[in-house]
Amino acid sequence: MFKKNDTSYSSSSSNALNTIIGEQCVILGNIESTQSVKIDGRVEGDVEVDGLTVIGENATIIGNVNCQEVVAYGQISGNVRCDSLHLKSTARIVGEIVTNNLQIEAGAMYQGNISMNGNQSLNINNTASYALPEK
Repeated sequence: MFKKNDTSYSSSSSNALNTIIGEQCVILGNIESTQSVKIDGRVEGDVEVDGLTVIGENATIIGNVNCQEVVAYGQISGNVRCDSLHLKSTARIVGEIVTNNLQIEAGAMYQGNISMNGNQSLNINNTASYALPEK
């Protein structure tokens, strides 16, 4: 499940991955957590996490992602709002991105606008202005 030598999803805030949603899991609804989450399955709903969120390579999220820190290997079809976003080479995002820190590996793809807020603190709990993309 985790590669022994891949520590790139270690949170700068030293959070462990408290919740893991497996590849065979499909969630129809929102996820809210005050702790870190790794998603390997499919989520059709919004994801709001106060800590680190890792989107696994086979994961698909159809909804908005509103987290402190996001490391994306998989697909997101929705808007992403976070303090730190790292798009790995297998990441695919269709939606608006608002972040303070952005890292994009070669091969990662996104479609939409990116807004960088510098070092300003983002209010990750305000998602009212974000709409899901049409299905």
